[in-house]
Amino acid sequence: MPTATIHPSTAAPFAAHAHICQAVSVHAAAIHEMLLNTLSMSSRCYPAIEAATTAADS
Repeated sequence: MPTATIHPSTAAPFAAHAHICQAVSVHAAAIHEMLLNTLSMSSRCYPAIEAATTAADS
């Protein structure tokens, strides 16, 4: 069975779409990492803030 050849003008939009998808994926991963860092920092700060609030209310 012969292999099908794809004309470059047909393949170009698909290649461009693939590059866009990869760029979006990289940005999504960066946003996810920032969210994880923010949540991690917040969870470490929470006990100190809670203690300060309790002390201020006393």
